[in-house]
Amino acid sequence: MYLGELIREYRKKHRMSLQAFSDRANLSKGYINQLENNRNPKTGDPIVPSAETFIKVATAMGIPVNDLYGLVDENQPIVLNPSGTQSSKNVDVLLMTDDELVEYHISALAGLLDLDCEDIRRAIDFVVEMKK
Repeated sequence: MYLGELIREYRKKHRMSLQAFSDRANLSKGYINQLENNRNPKTGDPIVPSAETFIKVATAMGIPVNDLYGLVDENQPIVLNPSGTQSSKNVDVLLMTDDELVEYHISALAGLLDLDCEDIRRAIDFVVEMKK
């Protein structure tokens, strides 16, 4: 299964519009549509998402990027550095431990919601305590 198929499946399961998902992923509606159709409308070529796209989609879905990458077909192409500039950020995120991924997602969520990371950690701790 390709990334776009996973996105479409997620959107349908959560009754989410293309626009709502694109807002959540911080990607354009057109690009999400291209991913779902796995075609560049101008060239007809398959879409090759970047590692950054995987990170944004995983964050939008609320799952670790490692889990998302594990769900895609082994033939899913991915480009690690689309700009050709020197950057290890995308690769570093793909290689994070579970604890590092949690912190990464807390930080992303804090930025998205304009909250303090510590407030989010306290809320998570509260929910964990309530489940006990």
